[in-house]
Amino acid sequence: MAVAQLKSGGYTIKRPLELGAATAGADQSTLRRLEVYGHEAGSAFALRDDILGVWGDPTVTGKPAGDDLIAGKPTVIIALAHQRLPLSERRLLDRAGSELTKDDVVRLQQVITICGVRAEVETMIQRHVDCATSAVAPLASGNGPRAGAANALIKLAGQVAWRDR
Repeated sequence: MAVAQLKSGGYTIKRPLELGAATAGADQSTLRRLEVYGHEAGSAFALRDDILGVWGDPTVTGKPAGDDLIAGKPTVIIALAHQRLPLSERRLLDRAGSELTKDDVVRLQQVITICGVRAEVETMIQRHVDCATSAVAPLASGNGPRAGAANALIKLAGQVAWRDR
Protein backbone atom coordinates (compact mmCIF):
# COMPACT_ATOMS: atom_id res chain seq x y z
CA MET A 1 0.00 0.00 0.00
CA ALA A 2 2.93 2.31 0.70
CA VAL A 3 4.19 1.78 -2.85
CA ALA A 4 0.73 2.57 -4.21
CA GLN A 5 0.50 5.77 -2.19
CA LEU A 6 3.99 6.92 -3.09
CA LYS A 7 3.85 5.96 -6.76
CA SER A 8 0.75 7.86 -7.71
CA GLY A 9 -1.57 8.78 -4.87
CA GLY A 10 0.77 11.40 -3.45
CA TYR A 11 1.76 13.21 -6.60
CA THR A 12 -1.55 12.79 -8.41
CA ILE A 13 -3.97 14.01 -5.76
CA LYS A 14 -2.56 14.69 -2.30
CA ARG A 15 0.30 17.09 -2.99
CA PRO A 16 -1.40 19.18 -5.69
CA LEU A 17 -4.44 19.57 -3.45
CA GLU A 18 -2.33 20.59 -0.45
CA LEU A 19 -0.32 23.08 -2.49
CA GLY A 20 -3.44 24.66 -3.97
CA ALA A 21 -5.15 24.94 -0.59
CA ALA A 22 -2.06 26.43 1.07
CA THR A 23 -1.66 28.93 -1.77
CA ALA A 24 -5.33 29.90 -1.39
CA GLY A 25 -4.76 30.56 2.33
CA ALA A 26 -6.84 27.69 3.74
CA ASP A 27 -6.96 27.48 7.54
CA GLN A 28 -5.30 24.61 9.43
CA SER A 29 -8.55 22.72 9.96
CA THR A 30 -9.33 22.81 6.25
CA LEU A 31 -5.76 21.84 5.37
CA ARG A 32 -6.00 18.83 7.68
CA ARG A 33 -9.28 17.73 6.08
CA LEU A 34 -7.75 18.11 2.63
CA GLU A 35 -4.67 16.15 3.70
CA VAL A 36 -6.89 13.25 4.79
CA TYR A 37 -8.96 13.56 1.63
CA GLY A 38 -5.84 13.61 -0.55
CA HIS A 39 -4.36 10.56 1.14
CA GLU A 40 -7.59 8.57 0.89
CA ALA A 41 -8.56 9.61 -2.65
CA GLY A 42 -4.95 9.09 -3.72
CA SER A 43 -5.03 5.57 -2.28
CA ALA A 44 -8.27 4.84 -4.16
CA PHE A 45 -6.66 6.20 -7.34
CA ALA A 46 -3.58 4.01 -6.90
CA LEU A 47 -5.60 0.87 -6.16
CA ARG A 48 -7.76 1.47 -9.24
CA ASP A 49 -4.52 1.81 -11.20
CA ASP A 50 -3.51 -1.61 -9.85
CA ILE A 51 -6.86 -3.13 -10.90
CA LEU A 52 -6.45 -1.67 -14.39
CA GLY A 53 -2.89 -2.99 -14.55
CA VAL A 54 -4.18 -6.55 -14.14
CA TRP A 55 -7.68 -6.50 -15.66
CA GLY A 56 -7.85 -3.28 -17.71
CA ASP A 57 -9.19 -3.35 -21.24
CA PRO A 58 -6.21 -2.72 -23.56
CA THR A 59 -8.42 -0.86 -26.03
CA VAL A 60 -9.23 1.63 -23.25
CA THR A 61 -6.02 1.71 -21.19
CA GLY A 62 -3.62 1.58 -24.12
CA LYS A 63 -1.57 -1.06 -22.27
CA PRO A 64 -1.42 -4.82 -22.77
CA ALA A 65 -3.83 -6.92 -20.70
CA GLY A 66 -2.16 -7.94 -17.46
CA ASP A 67 0.58 -5.34 -17.87
CA ASP A 68 1.42 -5.30 -14.15
CA LEU A 69 1.67 -9.10 -14.10
CA ILE A 70 3.90 -9.11 -17.15
CA ALA A 71 6.14 -6.46 -15.57
CA GLY A 72 6.11 -8.05 -12.11
CA LYS A 73 5.09 -4.69 -10.65
CA PRO A 74 4.89 -4.67 -6.83
CA THR A 75 1.21 -4.02 -6.14
CA VAL A 76 -1.33 -4.71 -3.42
CA ILE A 77 -2.92 -7.22 -5.78
CA ILE A 78 0.28 -9.21 -6.17
CA ALA A 79 0.97 -9.09 -2.42
CA LEU A 80 -2.52 -10.38 -1.60
CA ALA A 81 -2.32 -13.00 -4.34
CA HIS A 82 0.94 -14.31 -2.86
CA GLN A 83 -0.87 -14.82 0.44
CA ARG A 84 -3.94 -16.52 -1.03
CA LEU A 85 -3.02 -18.48 -4.13
CA PRO A 86 -2.38 -22.21 -3.92
CA LEU A 87 1.27 -23.18 -4.26
CA SER A 88 1.05 -24.14 -7.95
CA GLU A 89 -0.49 -20.79 -8.84
CA ARG A 90 1.95 -18.92 -6.61
CA ARG A 91 4.78 -20.47 -8.58
CA LEU A 92 3.21 -19.07 -11.73
CA LEU A 93 2.88 -15.66 -10.05
CA ASP A 94 6.55 -15.84 -9.03
CA ARG A 95 7.40 -15.84 -12.74
CA ALA A 96 5.78 -12.42 -13.14
CA GLY A 97 8.25 -9.93 -14.51
CA SER A 98 10.28 -12.50 -16.36
CA GLU A 99 8.58 -15.22 -18.35
CA LEU A 100 4.78 -15.11 -18.48
CA THR A 101 2.94 -16.14 -21.62
CA LYS A 102 -0.44 -14.70 -22.62
CA ASP A 103 -2.04 -17.91 -21.34
CA ASP A 104 -0.21 -17.50 -18.01
CA VAL A 105 -1.55 -13.96 -17.69
CA VAL A 106 -5.11 -15.11 -18.38
CA ARG A 107 -4.74 -17.93 -15.83
CA LEU A 108 -3.41 -15.53 -13.19
CA GLN A 109 -6.21 -13.05 -13.87
CA GLN A 110 -8.70 -15.86 -13.31
CA VAL A 111 -7.21 -17.35 -10.15
CA ILE A 112 -6.57 -13.98 -8.55
CA THR A 113 -10.24 -13.17 -9.08
CA ILE A 114 -11.39 -16.58 -7.84
CA CYS A 115 -9.38 -16.33 -4.62
CA GLY A 116 -11.11 -13.04 -3.79
CA VAL A 117 -8.26 -10.57 -4.28
CA ARG A 118 -10.05 -8.45 -6.87
CA ALA A 119 -13.16 -8.17 -4.69
CA GLU A 120 -11.04 -7.27 -1.66
CA VAL A 121 -9.23 -4.51 -3.54
CA GLU A 122 -12.58 -3.16 -4.79
CA THR A 123 -13.74 -3.07 -1.15
CA MET A 124 -10.54 -1.26 -0.18
CA ILE A 125 -11.17 1.31 -2.91
CA GLN A 126 -14.71 1.90 -1.60
CA ARG A 127 -13.41 2.37 1.96
CA HIS A 128 -10.87 4.93 0.77
CA VAL A 129 -13.55 6.82 -1.18
CA ASP A 130 -15.82 6.79 1.89
CA CYS A 131 -13.01 8.14 4.10
CA ALA A 132 -12.09 10.80 1.53
CA THR A 133 -15.63 12.06 1.16
CA SER A 134 -16.21 11.98 4.92
CA ALA A 135 -13.14 14.16 5.41
CA VAL A 136 -14.48 16.99 3.23
CA ALA A 137 -18.24 16.53 3.77
CA PRO A 138 -18.33 19.12 6.60
CA LEU A 139 -16.91 21.69 4.16
CA ALA A 140 -19.67 20.99 1.61
CA SER A 141 -22.50 22.76 3.41
CA GLY A 142 -23.72 26.14 2.25
CA ASN A 143 -23.48 27.87 -1.10
CA GLY A 144 -20.08 29.55 -1.05
CA PRO A 145 -16.94 28.71 -3.02
CA ARG A 146 -15.63 26.45 -0.24
CA ALA A 147 -18.82 24.36 -0.39
CA GLY A 148 -18.60 24.20 -4.16
CA ALA A 149 -14.99 23.07 -4.01
CA ALA A 150 -15.79 20.43 -1.38
CA ASN A 151 -18.68 19.08 -3.46
CA ALA A 152 -16.38 18.94 -6.49
CA LEU A 153 -13.86 16.95 -4.43
CA ILE A 154 -16.57 14.52 -3.35
CA LYS A 155 -17.44 13.95 -7.01
CA LEU A 156 -13.76 13.67 -7.95
CA ALA A 157 -13.18 10.89 -5.39
CA GLY A 158 -15.72 8.75 -7.21
CA GLN A 159 -14.32 9.61 -10.61
CA VAL A 160 -10.74 8.60 -9.76
CA ALA A 161 -11.90 5.44 -8.00
CA TRP A 162 -14.25 4.12 -10.67
CA ARG A 163 -12.41 5.14 -13.84
CA ASP A 164 -11.63 2.67 -16.64
CA ARG A 165 -8.28 4.08 -17.72
